[in-house]
Amino acid sequence: MKAQVYAAYSLAATSQLKAEFNLVTEQQQVEGFAPQRQQQFLAGRALLRWLCCQQLQVAPEQVEIVRQANGAPQLTVAGQHYSCSISHKDQAILVAIAAEGALGLDIEKIQLRKRQGQLIAQFADGFTQGIQADDLAGFYQRWTLAEAVTKAEQGKLLATLHRQHSAYVAKSHHIVVAEWLMCVYHSLGWPVTFDALANE
Repeated sequence: MKAQVYAAYSLAATSQLKAEFNLVTEQQQVEGFAPQRQQQFLAGRALLRWLCCQQLQVAPEQVEIVRQANGAPQLTVAGQHYSCSISHKDQAILVAIAAEGALGLDIEKIQLRKRQGQLIAQFADGFTQGIQADDLAGFYQRWTLAEAVTKAEQGKLLATLHRQHSAYVAKSHHIVVAEWLMCVYHSLGWPVTFDALANE
């Protein structure tokens, strides 16, 4: 794999993928989950497996995704460890893989959220510095980056939000598709290629 991050997204349910890939191991991992959470979990793993097959030219059975104790996915492809991350929001899913470095993702629908002005004020010394209360695009750029950095570091969002965002901008990539904003953060700053899975 080149010094590249590969990402894929779907803005609709991926039952086609779940049927195509035998997710027996994953099915066992979601026992006790609420139905919606089960669907998100399985769809995310299916999309991640699809991305590995597309970009790494492997068979589905060569892709192993294990749920770690903290809930984060651990990815092994043909016996080699890869960095990966998964983000869900409603029916939308974003996944990414890289051969090295830490990965974090976030996908959000661009819409006014409760307490947005309060959140901007609360973290004005950190991630939301310079953002106006009515700046929807600016708010979500920073918020998705904070979420992605937190996932990559497997840390706490509150601690991330108090930092200066400028330290992370060069290692992040954002794209907007319709009403969705997606952020990929990679600790080594590799370029990102996005693949779209056709919506159902």
